[in-house]
This record gives sequence, C-alpha cells and structure tokens, in this order.
Amino acid sequence: MDTKWKKLKIILSFAAFFLGVTLLIESVWQLGRLIAETKGEVWRTESDYQESAEFRRYISAKLEELLSVANDGERWKYGSLTEKGYDTQQSWPWEGAYEVSDAIAEETAEDAEAEAEYLFRQKIQEEEQEADTAWAEEQSLDEYMERMERDKNLLYAVIWNNRLLYTNIEEFEDKLGKQFQGDVIEGSLAADEYNFSLWFNRNRDGKVQISKDGEKEDVYGNGVYMPDSRWFVPGYTNFSIDEESKQAIIFMAAAKEPKLYVEEDYGKNGTVNYGDRLYSIRENFLSSKRQFKIGCALLAVSALLLVIAFIWRKEKRCAEKEISGLLGRTFLEVKLLFFFVGILFALKRMMLPLCFWLLYLLFLDWRENRGKQRKPIIEGVRTRELKYSLQKRIVRRGRLSMLSGGLAFLICCLALAGMRNMENWYFQDKYIGVLLFIAVVLLLNVAVSFLYLEKNRQLAEDIGALSDRILEVRNGNLEDFPILPQDAEMKEVFENLSEIQRGMDTALRERMKSEQMKVDLVANVSHDIKTPLTSIISYIELLKQEADLPEHVKEFIRILGEKSERLRTIVQDVFEISKATSGQLPVTIDELDLGKLVQQTLADMDAQVEQSGFIMKVSIPEFPIFIQADGQRLYRVFQNLIQNALKYSLAGSRIYLDVEEEEGQAAVRIKNISGRELERTLDFTERFVRGDASRTDGGSGLGLSIAKSFTEVCGGSLRVEIDADLFTVTVMFPKNRSDG
Repeated sequence: MDTKWKKLKIILSFAAFFLGVTLLIESVWQLGRLIAETKGEVWRTESDYQESAEFRRYISAKLEELLSVANDGERWKYGSLTEKGYDTQQSWPWEGAYEVSDAIAEETAEDAEAEAEYLFRQKIQEEEQEADTAWAEEQSLDEYMERMERDKNLLYAVIWNNRLLYTNIEEFEDKLGKQFQGDVIEGSLAADEYNFSLWFNRNRDGKVQISKDGEKEDVYGNGVYMPDSRWFVPGYTNFSIDEESKQAIIFMAAAKEPKLYVEEDYGKNGTVNYGDRLYSIRENFLSSKRQFKIGCALLAVSALLLVIAFIWRKEKRCAEKEISGLLGRTFLEVKLLFFFVGILFALKRMMLPLCFWLLYLLFLDWRENRGKQRKPIIEGVRTRELKYSLQKRIVRRGRLSMLSGGLAFLICCLALAGMRNMENWYFQDKYIGVLLFIAVVLLLNVAVSFLYLEKNRQLAEDIGALSDRILEVRNGNLEDFPILPQDAEMKEVFENLSEIQRGMDTALRERMKSEQMKVDLVANVSHDIKTPLTSIISYIELLKQEADLPEHVKEFIRILGEKSERLRTIVQDVFEISKATSGQLPVTIDELDLGKLVQQTLADMDAQVEQSGFIMKVSIPEFPIFIQADGQRLYRVFQNLIQNALKYSLAGSRIYLDVEEEEGQAAVRIKNISGRELERTLDFTERFVRGDASRTDGGSGLGLSIAKSFTEVCGGSLRVEIDADLFTVTVMFPKNRSDG
C-alpha cells in the first residue's frame, strides 16, 4: 500500500506542477493581453461599456463625422479626425457592411492577375467584379446618412443655422429642414434606455456637454488637451474649431444596452446589420470582463497547484529523474528534431505553455544527462572526421560551413520567390508555412554553423592551451603534463610536447645535478682554503711586527698581506655565493625601511665616497617605504653596488642613487657613466665577469653576482641595464602591505 501511495504521489506531484505551470503561463498571458488591450480598464469593477476607452473613441469620431456633415456636406468623404489625426485614405465607416475603396479594388485586381494559376482564381475574379461594382456605386452623403438613420443604438440630431438637417429620432423626423432649437430632445428620450447624451455647441460656446445617468461629466478637466485626456472633442483651450462650425449643434444619445438591428434585403445585399458597432463594443467589453475573471480564477488554481507541487517537491524530483531517464535513453538527434519542430509549431500557434515545457525538458535533459547523451549520428560523423589530418579537418569544416550557408540562402531565395503570389489573405496559412520553412532552414544552417564553430572553438582552446604550455616550458615548468580527452584533436600534438618536456626535464635534472656538484666542490675547496689562508694571514701579521727588517723585506710583507686579504675576500665571496645558490644561506626576514637602510649604507661609506672624488646625487623620499627583507644581506647588496659604481665610473662624472615607488614596488636605482666601453653581450651578474677585460682594477668579478644572489634570496630582483656608457642597476622589492 505504501509503495502504491508513493508512486501515486510521484505522479500527482508532477501532474500538479505541470497543470500549475501551464495554467500560470496561460492565465498570466491572458491577463496581460487583456490589460494591454483595454489599457488597464479591465481592472475596473463596473461593467459599463460606456466607461471604456473604445466607446469614448467611437463617440468622439462620430461627433467629428457629424460636424463635417453639418459644415458643408462634403468633408465626410475625406476622413475623420480621430486621436491619431486626419485619415485622408478612408471614408466614413459603413457599420456592419463591406467597404471597398479604389486602392482595395486595384489591389484585388492585381492579386487576381498575379494569382491566376492558383486554385482560388475563380473566387478572386468574383471579388474583383464585386469590387468594381462597389466602386461604381459610390455612396452619396444622403445614402450614408440613411444607413446611420437605421442605427437606433446611437440617436443623433444635426442642426445647422437653427435648422434640423439630419436625425434618426422618429419623434422629430417631421421637423427635418425646419427651424429647430433642440431643447426638447432630451425630454423625449427614455432615460432608462438611453442613459448617455452628448451636446455640442448647445450654449453656442463651441464646447461639449456630456450627461450619463442624469449626471454631468467633467469633460475638459484642467482645460488643456493631452494625449491621455479622456475625450477627444473640441472645446479645450488648445483644441478649438473654426467660426463657421460654431453654427452647428450636434446631439447624440447612446443606448444603455445596445441591440443588433438586422434587415433582410434579398434584392441587393441580403442580410445587413445595423448598429453592430456599439453592440460589439459592449459585447467585447463584457467579454473582456469575463475573460479577466476566468484568468484570475485560473491564476488562483495555478497557485494552489504549485503549492501542492512545492509540498511534494521530493516526489516531483523523483518524477523528474524518471523523465530525465527516459530522455537519456532517447537519441539526441531525435530530441533535437522534436524540439525544433515543437518550438516552431508552438510559436506559430502562440502556445506559450508548450514552448515552456519544451524548454523545460531541454533543461532537464541537459542537467541530468549532460555528457551522457546517446548520439549515434554525431558520433559516427566525428569518428569519420578523425580519420583526416588536422589540416584537412579544418579545411573541410570551412567548406561545409560555406556550403550549408549557400544552400540555406538558395532555399530561402526560392521560397521568397514563391511567396510573391501569396499576398492575398486566402494564402495566409501558406504564407506562414513558407516563413516557418525558411525559419527551419535558417535554424538548421545556424545549427551546422554552431556545430563547426564549437569544434573550432574547442580546437582554438586546445591551441591556446598548447601555446600556454609552450610558454610554461619556456619559463622553466617541465613537470606538469596536461591530459586531454581521448577525442581531442590536439591530443597527439600534446603527447609529442609531453615527450619533449620529459626529455628536457631529464636533461635539466642532469645539468642541475652537475651544477650542484660544482657548487659543492667550490664550497668544499673554499672551506679547505680558508683554514691555511687564515694561518698565512696570521704569520704575515707576526712578520709585520718584527723589527730591524730591511725595507725590501717589509715591502714584500706588505704585498703578501694585501694579496692574502684579497684572496680571503674572494674565498669568502665564493663561499657565500655557493651557499646562496644551493639555498643554504641563512636569512632573517624582517620589516625594514628601505630608505633608512640606503641612508645607513651611504653613511658608513661616506669616507670611501669622499676619497673617490665622485659626486653622488641621492634622492630618498621623506616618507618610509617598508619592505620584507634581511637587513644584513641587503646592506651588503647596496655596499657592493656603491663600491662597483665608485670603482668603474668615469672620472669627474656623477653617480645617481634614487629610492622610488613604482606600481606597488619599492625600487633602488643606481646610475653611473662607465669609464670604459661596456660590452652589451656580457651578463655582469655572472660570477667572475668584469667590465675591465685586462683585470687590472683589482676586482674579483663577484660584486654584482653576490648582490643579485642576496637580493633574490631576500625576495627581490636585480636588473642591469646598459644604454651606451650609461650603466644602471635596479633593485626591486614588493612593498609591504602594511605600508600606508
């Protein structure tokens, strides 16, 4: 029992969700359409059609129509002033009957001639004859007013110079052409049958007076006509009429409940309707009200169903899994075909719920079955394509894309050419069908183009990944080996690159091993030399203390002392470089002010600077620039750089030292003019490299090498730039984040 109830709940939960969403979309669409069509009037609680905008537009148009009739009896032929202005292409509407103008007649004739080969030829020829007959019997003003006279839903009286010209009020038909004031009209009408009345120019002021259910309506509001004004009638301060038209008095009365008047005229037109305009306005208004109530009820029912679906959401998820499982067992090509055909059908019929459910199933399938789709046709094409080389695949895709585009263009041109004879309304369904056919062809072309675009996009991503991988190899990363899917087009290229990486990595490891052995050898030799060298220096110091030594012996001892000190410095430098290179140099990273450290170094070397005879131009900001580094090692760096500048600068030149901030970096830059020509090809930061090829300057060639090694150990960088004889060394460190 529990199992059956669970299965039933799964079915009921999704059924509630399905019906709830369907009713929600349908009701929202219906309510939105009604609100848009009625401009929000459907919200009003009253069910009086005379409060609708359509009724006001109709009465305003009728007033202008009767005014033109009263004025000269001719302007009714040229058009009516509506809310959008004069329409000079249409005559006054003939209510409930057909109307054919010269333009329509010509169009019908052209249609008949162009569509002679179609099955509707005979019917179109009959329409052409009817159009010619209707135009030949162009209606006169009296005939038009005679038709209006039969419409008892709208009573009227047209008075000109106090003479009654036209009326359809039976009580006053004997007054036609006679003197008539019109004051007695309203009293003669039944208030319960005609509850709406309009007077124009009753008080000879060119204004309109409207009464409804015995109460006068405020027609003009603030007196200025605006596009959203209720009534489009003369009498506003910015909407007046000419003096001649003020001789006319117009009266109109609208029925409270319009009826449809039918007259049988078997000798000419058969059955003819009169007064169907007001009748249609009322029926449309009441129908909109009913539809609005139905839409609200459907909206409430949909909300209830969605609440039930939310309460049973776990069961709904189970139903979705069952549906996605069924979709997963269906071929992707079949699903796409049904999706596109269904979308086209739904859009043609404006079936929005069907559109939603097709998109919902598409999303459900994508969410649950992504990467697991069964697509035999696509897989077969892909397998066949992989037989070709990469170059041929790219060329084939370009050709197929161009071919599909050209074919789609040709089919669309042929379809459009066939549509030239489908302008008549009889062919509306075929017209829409051709448009949908064109849409399907274009969609298929877009799908093919998208497919090849997606393949080329994936290929471009693989090429981009290959480029990034090559860049990483260039930057020294030889350990990461990217893995691509088995069907990736660049898989073979990546595998070849991976083999190159492995070979380079092996060679690099061997080289690093060899370099490490060299460093260890240098460190060991330096350490072994250090002990006897210390003894030599000690004995030289003892010899210096001996008395009564000949002068030439003292000179020898002095030279031995200088050379031994220089040798000890070289050994110490080599030892420290070896430790730095092998990562064994101890460092203590602290926060320090870079400017103060440079100032301290300059202060300690002040005597050397004065003895050198060079002028140093120092620029250090007053505010602190904090970095993270080892102060002792960095002090040695700046000491070596300053000594290098003092040793190799051109005599009489200046040395510039600047401490700056550059885009979140702290920089120390030392510039000097070299006293010797500089070789651009030399790397001055390498060990034992000197600018003086003669090696007579007494340097060891380790100063810049030590400076670079110590800088990098502390987390910074050292860069040497040569511009002719200008020698620039820049030391960069990231600024401390705590530095404001």
